[in-house]
Amino acid sequence: MPSPRKNPAGFRRLIHVAPLVTWEKHVRKEGLVPRLGHRGCTVDDPHEPRTYFFADRGTAEDGMANWLLDLHPRVRRFAIIEAAVPRRDVHDDPEISGSFYTTRPVPPARLRLLEKLDVGED
Repeated sequence: MPSPRKNPAGFRRLIHVAPLVTWEKHVRKEGLVPRLGHRGCTVDDPHEPRTYFFADRGTAEDGMANWLLDLHPRVRRFAIIEAAVPRRDVHDDPEISGSFYTTRPVPPARLRLLEKLDVGED
């Protein structure tokens, strides 16, 4: 299975942001499993489980600064995760420019923790 460090043909490297506790308890062991969530409520099929991604690190940082932190008001620590997702499974997110989603699981072997980010104030 391709790792996120290599970008073989047929795979796209994308960024996923999750609460750090979610990374530690679930994602690093189980991978990313599509779920119904906040951003799925305005799409054509709000009952389709999805996992959302950003195109790159800069887009992820913009998303965190502009709206993502509002979805998680009690979360202070986040995991910035790089994922190798098969291109055939990547879809444009109609809600947010520079954002994508998949409806398929991404196994842990295709994930890499890039950074643990603390966004709280001391």
